[in-house]
Order: sequence, then C-alpha cells, then structure tokens
Amino acid sequence: MPLTDPDLWNLIRTWPLPYSDEMDDGVTPARRCRRFEDNLRRAGDWTEDAAEEITIAYRQFFYLKALTGETLTPPKWIDAAWHQHLAFPIDYSALEAGIGRKIVHQQQLNKEERKAGWNRGREIWKAEFDEDPPLKMWPPLQVWWRPWAALAVLIIGVPWSVLLVKSEMAGLPPGLLIPFIALFWLSCGCVAVLIYGSPRPDQMSRCG
Repeated sequence: MPLTDPDLWNLIRTWPLPYSDEMDDGVTPARRCRRFEDNLRRAGDWTEDAAEEITIAYRQFFYLKALTGETLTPPKWIDAAWHQHLAFPIDYSALEAGIGRKIVHQQQLNKEERKAGWNRGREIWKAEFDEDPPLKMWPPLQVWWRPWAALAVLIIGVPWSVLLVKSEMAGLPPGLLIPFIALFWLSCGCVAVLIYGSPRPDQMSRCG
C-alpha cells in the first residue's frame, strides 16, 4: 500500500537531524559525536546499531505525527529521540517550517490517553508502512503481570481452598468439588490481574 504522503515522508526521512559536538567515551576508541545517532547512543548508553534503529523509527513516528496531527504515544526509546530533537529548538522549528505544520509534544498524558495513543500509533504505522512496528520496540498493548499479582492469588487462594476442603463442602462428590476450587482460583487470578496487573507495557512513554 503506497504512503498517503510520500513527499512528506521523503522530506522527513532525509532531513539532517541536529547533533552536539561532544565527546563520547562509551565507544572504543572515544570520539566526538558527529551525528544525531551518536548523541542518542551516548545519552541512552545503547549500541550504535540500536541508536540507528531508534533514529529511523523516530523519523517514521515523526512522519505519522505530521501526517495525522493526532496524539500518538511512542515507546520510550522513540520518545528519547524526540526529546533529544526538541533540545535543538531552532533545528526542530526549521523542520516544522519545512513540512509546513507544527508537531506538538504533549506531556503527562493520562492512562487512557496513553493507551489510545499507543494503539492508534501502531494502527497508523501498519497502514502507512505496510507492516507492524518492530515488536521489540513497539509491542501490542496487553496486560502485564506484576510479581505481587501472583502473590495476591496465592495469599487469597490457598487459605480459601483449604477452608473449602475442610468445610462441609468436603462432603460433595470430587467431581463437583474440584471444578469449584478450580473456578475459585481462576476468579482470584482475574481479580489480581484487574487490580495489580499493569494495563500497559513498561516501554510506554508519558508523552504523545
């Protein structure tokens, strides 16, 4: 599927991103930064390959923002590149002028806005680039267990299971008692996910 605005993408894809001429001691031998990717690698302590991937993904994300003007929640890696770009306001404004539109960086979105922006970003990415965003960078939204969710299930489920077995319900046929206990444990798990589960990946930024 062709891009909605190939001229816009080509402009953003080839636009020279700014950089700061600082010493990068995290590579061997140490050298001065000569590209946006070098600054990004130094700031995030990433590998050079990772910094390259993030920069490309940032350009794609910037294109989606410019194309739609919508609130899109990027992964924290892309947001790190976005913040680095914003640290050069003259260059950032020059790119905005070049594409003829403002790209607003909204901060401190609420949980629902972040979830909606995360899903919408993935949706538009696939529609424009004819593929899902990199899974390791921008995975689908799902419920992620926290360690204390499993602990809550054990704390609640074990005592109640023992009580059920020792109570008068123990007189029930095993064919009824065992499914009842299994259903109870399943209910505990669902409640724990709702209360303690994280409704977003840890990679999600707070901006959009």
